Amino acid sequence: MFLTTRDTFAAKTRGFNLHETPLTFRDAILVTRVLRIRCLWIDSLCTIQGDQLDWQIESSKRVDVYTKSYFTIAAGNSNSDTEGLLKPRNREFATLNVSCFIGDEARLYISSHSPYDLHDEEVPHLDERGWALQERFLPC
Repeated sequence: MFLTTRDTFAAKTRGFNLHETPLTFRDAILVTRVLRIRCLWIDSLCTIQGDQLDWQIESSKRVDVYTKSYFTIAAGNSNSDTEGLLKPRNREFATLNVSCFIGDEARLYISSHSPYDLHDEEVPHLDERGWALQERFLPC
């Protein structure tokens, strides 16, 4: 895995080649670049893995990291960092263009299906993480 550890910390802070990163990280980096966002937080790179003190310090900042972010990229349908973010979807959906009263616009993709069948025995990897909470139903 492509992690920051005490042994790799100095090398990671000097930088790394995009092609060295796992596909999921590469996809997230490319999405961030296309959107012209300067910073990207990837937990396994920004927190020194296996270091309890660093984990305590960095995990205490997670509320700020996630609540002050522009958006969160989650590889909810990937089991590892090698599978990537950008996968084809086989679900049918409808689109709805939405305009906000302040002028912002967005396109919503609406499906009558859950992102995964609730009867499946295999739960998506992201749902196993304690900090990853999904809102299943939005109020009307």
